[in-house]
This record gives sequence, structure tokens and C-alpha cells, in this order.
Amino acid sequence: MEITPDGTRGFVARGATISVVDLTQTPPVEIDSHSVPDCQPLALRYYAAPGQSPRSLFVAGGALGVWRLSLCSNLFNVATPSACQPSTYAPILVQAPIEFPNTFLRKRCVDVEVLASHSPPILFALFASSSKHTNPTEVNELRAYNLGVEPPALLAACTFTSGTTTDDTEELATSLAVDPADSDSIYVGLGKGGIYRADLASTGGGGWNLTPSASPVWSPADCVGVWGAGEPEHVRDLAIVSVPTTPAVSVLYAALNYSEVLEITDLGPNQSCARTKLQDAAGTNAGFVEQLAVNVLAGPGHASPCSPTRCPGRMTTRSVPTT
Repeated sequence: MEITPDGTRGFVARGATISVVDLTQTPPVEIDSHSVPDCQPLALRYYAAPGQSPRSLFVAGGALGVWRLSLCSNLFNVATPSACQPSTYAPILVQAPIEFPNTFLRKRCVDVEVLASHSPPILFALFASSSKHTNPTEVNELRAYNLGVEPPALLAACTFTSGTTTDDTEELATSLAVDPADSDSIYVGLGKGGIYRADLASTGGGGWNLTPSASPVWSPADCVGVWGAGEPEHVRDLAIVSVPTTPAVSVLYAALNYSEVLEITDLGPNQSCARTKLQDAAGTNAGFVEQLAVNVLAGPGHASPCSPTRCPGRMTTRSVPTT
């Protein structure tokens, strides 16, 4: 599910259909739905360029690439929202399927993210692949697209490998998150490979480089949780918030397998981490943490959520029961 920054509209992928929901109603009301038969929606990202229309919804389409839908103004009418004409969604294939050479296999686009504070605005798309990388093209890949031109154009790309792994799921890409306080970087969840950062930098003359960090921001060996150092952890989802303290602090949250949520405070050289085990009132593990959303409560009526060492937000998780 994707929610607009003002919290009034939600977008929900239901198989090959995307629903637009009015979140100002109780219960929420579906305004419109649009079929995307040529796509396999795995993740959604809303984007509205300042002073421009129409607004956009980017879709991580699995093995079918990256798509963009245009969102008509009817959906956002405050008094009487209404459905769009189907043709106005005008789906555009931003990235065609990426196929492995000499095979029928494709990389799967598993997540998309927009770095709106960058100039030009950037769409990131994360493609998951095997980590055995016997072929250098068969690895996880991050691509960056320029949203300042029409249609969006590929700017740069990079890949992620450890060079030593023999486990197909070791570094299977899962998720992306941008830091609201950083206009040049994005964070990448790589399953059991931990969390990396990728930096986008101009090379001059219109060229760009996308470079992954030399070492992970967090690896399963760091900040050992209740399961001990010997247990593998799989990063399944990421979220980053900027907490309005003085100075502001960026906090990264990661959903981990085995019923834990990772919190990294003050991203950078002085960062610290903590892990929370999710249990119900009876002490039963919550199951595999699949996705998370973070909302930091601050401002009128709320005390600052930060202590000198940690900045916990209010987390909601959706768990998948273990089998």
C-alpha cells in the first residue's frame, strides 16, 4: 500500500488491479480501480512534481519491469472525488523487463522509490536476482531514472555482490528507502546481505555515477538480537524518518525475519542500533515481520520522541504467520 504525503489517498495493489482509496472517510472508500494486466505490482510509489500535473504512481512490476500511471485530478477533489476515465491513466513502461543473456529468466523489480529532493528528481528501481553471480549480469541491480525529463530516462546503475556467497538468497534484494535529510543517497535492503547505501553523484558534463557503499550500513553480525549471532536475519523492508530534534536526526527501521524490528539512530559515523522482538501479550512471537510503516509523533501535543541515544517512532507491522 502507498499513501500520499497528506494522508488523504491510498493506493492498494490487488493482483493485477490497483485501487485508489479515500482515506478521509471512515471506513475508507474506494474511489476508483484500474487494471494493469501487463504488470505484476509488487510495490507502489506516489509522486507529485511541484506545480505540475498529472500526478504519478510508479509501479514495481516484478518480472515485467517498471511502470508509471498518471493520476487525474478527479481522484483528489476534496468535496466530491470521482473516478478517472480509464484512458487517462496512460500507462508508460519506464523500464522494460531485464532479461539474462541466453536464457528466459528475468530480474524482478521488487521496489521503487522517489528521491524528490534531488535535482533532478530521481526514480530508483531495485531489481532482485541470484547472488551466486556466476555471470556478472545475474546480480542484484539498482537503477536511477531522471524524472526531470519526459519520458523518465536512465541516469545510472550499480550492482551488489559480496563475491563470496554460495547461498542463492544470501543477498536477494528486497527493499529501498530514502532519507528525507539526504538528497544524494538511497538505502538498499539485501536480504541476508544486510543494508547498503548507494550514492548518486554527478561526473560533470551531464553524466552520473551510482556507487554502493564499500561495506554495509548494517549486517547481521552487527547489533546482535535476541536470537544470537548464529541466526541468519533477512532484511525484508526499510523505512527512514527524519526526527525534528535540534539537530535533526535520521532513523532507519528495518523489518527482520524472526519477529524483530531493527532501529538505527543518527545515520552516519555516529549511528547506534537497537532491536525489538515483537511478541503478543502471551509472549508468543509475532511471526515473520513482512512490512513496516513508521510515524514519528512530534509537535504540538507530543513530546520529542528522542532520547540522547534512541529515537523510537510509532511502528505498525504486518506479520505473516510462520508455517
